[in-house]
Amino acid sequence: MTAEQGRSRFSTRGLVGFGLSAVLLIVALVREDPGELIDHLRAAPMLVVVGGLALLLVRDLGADAARWWSLLRAAGHRVPYGSLARLVAATVPAKALLPFKAGDGVRVVVLHEQYGVPLTVGAATRFGNALLLLGALVGAGLLAGAGAGVGLLAGAAVGVALGGVALRWLGRPFVGFAVACAVFSVVLEVVVYAWVLAGFGVALTSEVLAGAVAVITAATVSGVLRGVGVREATLVGLAAATDRPTDIALAVGLTLSALEIATVLVSGAIGGALGGFSPERARDASPAPPAPDPAASTLDGPAAAPAPGPVAPPSGTAPR
Repeated sequence: MTAEQGRSRFSTRGLVGFGLSAVLLIVALVREDPGELIDHLRAAPMLVVVGGLALLLVRDLGADAARWWSLLRAAGHRVPYGSLARLVAATVPAKALLPFKAGDGVRVVVLHEQYGVPLTVGAATRFGNALLLLGALVGAGLLAGAGAGVGLLAGAAVGVALGGVALRWLGRPFVGFAVACAVFSVVLEVVVYAWVLAGFGVALTSEVLAGAVAVITAATVSGVLRGVGVREATLVGLAAATDRPTDIALAVGLTLSALEIATVLVSGAIGGALGGFSPERARDASPAPPAPDPAASTLDGPAAAPAPGPVAPPSGTAPR
């Protein structure tokens, strides 16, 4: 596939993603009163917005980057964490705009070009990255569905600790750290959802937390423009199925989507300000070649053996 064909395919996927998001948003918006919806959005506390944005940045640039770094280390590739975090930050916009996980392909190609990681290894670690996140979401959903409620975070923390100890004992410390980062990412996102829901006056019951995990899973698996449209439609559907106000659910979904879009913009700005994935930084991070042994070779070839000749006697002895 040529570069022109690749750009055309990415453009097509981007248009499909925008189209799906627009259709789902229209479906969610068409039944609500715009005036009431605007009033709900204006009533959202600023602390909820700022705190949610900060936690989502920690999720993307901290936990997600650390999870990928751990999997690369487990695969035998020592990419500096700071360099990988810059790469992740600079490619967050591409990952958000390209649906169906096509943005991961951009990250794999950049990682290969700048740090020499084989494409197969990069793709496998990104796939493992997604599997770990999906597993953490399933575990969180089971805990919330079982009525864990507020104990969801404590249960997740205990599970991560036990899993990390077991993997460390089995000789897989980096895989254990990757599992911990996956659960931490889910915990951060559940906290953001709970924070926004509480800001709109929604009681945080175990049923609500289980629904939040279901919405996070749907938005993550869809791979459509950071879940915009999918998030709102899922929240409205859950609210209608449980006889809850759909206008509040839609306002929560729009606030969360706005936070995700703000995270994309801020992450891209941070990645650009820090140099992104510049070749100069990649060359500086690459290991230096081993220094030649001066005793093993010279400019004229291998070191020559000393010429034969008389051997001087040891000091302090007289010749006979």
